[in-house]
Amino acid sequence: MNITNSFNYKNWSLSFLLRGVFGHDIANSTRLYLDDINRMPGSNVLKTALDKAPQQLVYSSYYIENGSFVRLDYLTLGYDFKFKQGSKVQNLRLTATGNNLFVITGYSGIDPEVNADGLVLGIDARNYYPKTRSFSLGLNVSF
Repeated sequence: MNITNSFNYKNWSLSFLLRGVFGHDIANSTRLYLDDINRMPGSNVLKTALDKAPQQLVYSSYYIENGSFVRLDYLTLGYDFKFKQGSKVQNLRLTATGNNLFVITGYSGIDPEVNADGLVLGIDARNYYPKTRSFSLGLNVSF
């Protein structure tokens, strides 16, 4: 699902992209790996691992989670300053943009947007760095 729109009111503008994916499952292998008490004392484990008896790592439906999510990919707010005709500056536009502002999901892993192709389809394979949130300001001047 994608929803994109632009709104304009007087000199103001607002645009956004809201994106979502629904109805798929993810094997949370990061949780499987960190939920193993056998990794102690030399490595980190989840707090939940302390409540479990030592066991062999086995993929099971226990680590399958709903991967549905909604993400605000970007939001841009802009303002146009107008100048009188004959002025050296004809138009000045100021913008502020935020990327990856939020994700709504029930997935407990790092990011529900895992690989959807290749050999590790639907598996959070512990090799994923989360998407960064970024902010930028823009200035566009027309002479």
